[in-house]
Amino acid sequence: MYNARWANEWKQEYDKRNNPQLLGHVLGIVVEIDPIKVSVLDGQAFFYGKNLIVGDKLKGYTETVTMSIDGGENISATITHIGLQISDKVICQFTNDNQTLIVIDKVS
Repeated sequence: MYNARWANEWKQEYDKRNNPQLLGHVLGIVVEIDPIKVSVLDGQAFFYGKNLIVGDKLKGYTETVTMSIDGGENISATITHIGLQISDKVICQFTNDNQTLIVIDKVS
């Protein structure tokens, strides 16, 4: 027997499943460092492990530079860039299925 109400409810659930709401860009807060854990949506969701993608530069790195001042002797130095710290604000992007969060950059 055909039930119009049931058919309409089924269609709405089907549409929700096949057309998820895209959350897009959000601001997050780093709440843990090792491993990195990010809170988004005012603490309603936390992302870490395989559900969090963080660029290598945001994890901290060192680089060696060589410079010469006024054509004099070359000087080498190592610069250490500190990675994300607890309470840092980050701009993030959800993947299309809203299950993975990509940390794009740190913001002030």
